[in-house]
Amino acid sequence: MKKAIFPVLATVCLLLVAGLVICGCEKSSAIGFLSVSPSMVALEGMTNNVTFTVSVDSNYTGAGVEFADVLNWNLSDDNLGWIARTAGNSALYMRTPEIGTNYLYVRDAYDREGWAVIYQY
Repeated sequence: MKKAIFPVLATVCLLLVAGLVICGCEKSSAIGFLSVSPSMVALEGMTNNVTFTVSVDSNYTGAGVEFADVLNWNLSDDNLGWIARTAGNSALYMRTPEIGTNYLYVRDAYDREGWAVIYQY
């Protein structure tokens, strides 16, 4: 009788472990990273704004590469400028009169990231 119970218990344990592994794995389309264009810009004198555009990096063109329309835009220093408007895959950056370096970060719904540097003179 004991010998007959062991294969049943082993099968039940194996199925439980397999179920935990399958449930713990999430589907992710986070292949590649985001490219921001322009990646670097210098705002001098009367130049007060720049429009940034995001795309999935062209080095990753295989299956599963999707573009997430929901983008979160952030800046390293709000004293230097702000995101005035976003639409789809672009954002309009407006500068303040302050001089310095600002970093623009963008993240999509798949946690892919991209960034750009803004020099203000």
